Amino acid sequence: MRYRLRPLVIRAFLVVALVISLPSPAARAEPPAAAIEGQPIPEGKPTRIECSHDGSGPILVSPGDKAQAGTFHYDVVLPSGYHAAADRRYPCLFIAGPAGSPGLGDFGNWVRSRGWIAILLVESRNGPWEPILGNFYAAHDDAIRRFRILEGWKFATGFSGGSRASSLFVQSRPGFGGLFLQGAGFAYRADRQGEYYTGELTKVPHLAVFGAFGNSDPNASEIERLQRALPKTIALRLETFEGRHVGPPRPLAEEGLAWLEARLWERLPATPERRTAAAQHLRDRITALESAAPYARWKALGELSVFAGRYGLKSGPGSIPEAAALDRTLAELRQDPTVQRELLAAQALARAEQSEANERRRGKLTDLASRSLARQYAEVSRQYPDTEAAATATQKAAVFGAAP
Repeated sequence: MRYRLRPLVIRAFLVVALVISLPSPAARAEPPAAAIEGQPIPEGKPTRIECSHDGSGPILVSPGDKAQAGTFHYDVVLPSGYHAAADRRYPCLFIAGPAGSPGLGDFGNWVRSRGWIAILLVESRNGPWEPILGNFYAAHDDAIRRFRILEGWKFATGFSGGSRASSLFVQSRPGFGGLFLQGAGFAYRADRQGEYYTGELTKVPHLAVFGAFGNSDPNASEIERLQRALPKTIALRLETFEGRHVGPPRPLAEEGLAWLEARLWERLPATPERRTAAAQHLRDRITALESAAPYARWKALGELSVFAGRYGLKSGPGSIPEAAALDRTLAELRQDPTVQRELLAAQALARAEQSEANERRRGKLTDLASRSLARQYAEVSRQYPDTEAAATATQKAAVFGAAP
């Protein structure tokens, strides 16, 4: 399911949203076990790690202030097979929550199925920046020493206040490639009211930013602010979904991580040194897609085919059999009736989106134009039910006034 709602004008709300943590209570029914010195950390489930910080890290939004020193904690989730693959390094996702002690929530399936390390910050929560950054510095520096994290493949996310905190994480330590904002934009400067802190983004050359906001979230008004405030060198994608001040649904959460990962592979130089990691990534993705529906598999393998060509995996000295077979598999999938129907639906959706773009270029949408767009999107849903394009069209039709 795709979410392609990018409204240029977001309705302002006067209601202050309640702060809601990303994971449900059921996601944290059992507290994580503490790591035992000398014992291997279990794979696939949270384990609590104690760490410390000396207070030397800066608080970027408040010049002159320092992070809190002291003892902190984080929960780590290691991928399956971590201990057996002693030479392999892994992408890592740092997660902060507005109430502290976040769970994996709707990122759990991605982290476990794609073989990522997850670092969940325990003490980082809405409030003063000193303990938030103290927890991050302590956890980050401990995890880098303790675990085999792939340098340059660090990602950060958080919901609401955790989102603002994660915007500082990627600017405070090197090697971050992706930032996933949920329900809030960047952290605000303490010395300039209403201005984001983006001062260190020029030092994060490969960073991509994905943002997801409920279309009834008061913070969705930050979409336009983010578009204006972030440097043009940043790969940026902002989406809305049906909802208020909540984290994105699982399909969009996973789509956002996939987009961030793809942008990083595109932006990092395709050096011979990265070919080994690229080959492993390709094999893992092809294996994970074996049970996917035909259209989802066709789309994903198409992207992987381009990726394989960029890293010289299809032919020549660095080629691998899995990459060489991609184009043949794509041609076979292209003949599948469900794939062909999805492609027709995608073309119908593209025509409706082009009509929307044309109307927006004329200026503010009139009621008449909105009703016309609602009918066009509703027709895509009616003609091609149960397709990815229909799911997007249904949401679009609702935005423009059609009954859901």
